Amino acid sequence: MAYLYILCGTYVSIMDEKDAEILAALKQDGRMTTREVARKTGIPISTVHKRMKKLVETGVIKRFTLDLDYDKIGKGLAAYVLINADLKQLKRMKKDRYDLVKQIQRVPNVDQVEVVIGGGDIIAQLHVADMKELNAVLLGKIQAIDGIVGATTCLVMH
Repeated sequence: MAYLYILCGTYVSIMDEKDAEILAALKQDGRMTTREVARKTGIPISTVHKRMKKLVETGVIKRFTLDLDYDKIGKGLAAYVLINADLKQLKRMKKDRYDLVKQIQRVPNVDQVEVVIGGGDIIAQLHVADMKELNAVLLGKIQAIDGIVGATTCLVMH
C-alpha cells in the first residue's frame, strides 16, 4: 500500500509500508537509533537510514521531541483552555489569531497552542502544579494578553 503526501500543494513522495513501519517504531520511541529501528522492523539499517533522512527532508517528520511525565516534574495538573479572541480589537491592532498564538506560546507552562473553529478561536494545552498555579497562568498571563476576551478551561482526568 502506498501513501501520497502533499506538501505545500506539491506532490512530495510516495510513502510505502516500510516508511509506515519506520514511523510506527519511532512513534513508540523517538530516541530509537537506526540500528534499533532496523532490528524492530526487520528492514536493513542502510534502508532505514535513507528512509528516515527522506522522511525528515520531505517534512513528514517535522521534529523529534520529548514526551514528559508531568507528574514526575511536579506539573501533574493538565488543562485545555479554549480561548476567545476579540477579532475586531485584533484588527484595530493590526494583528490576528496567529499573533495571539505566538504570544500564548511564550507563556510558561503552555505546551501547545492551535487556532480552532467552533466554540472558540484558540485552544491551549498546559501543565501546572496545582489550581493556584493554573489560576496564576490563566488570569495573570493568558487572559492579560490584549485581544483575549475570555477562556473556558477543561481539566484533564487521568
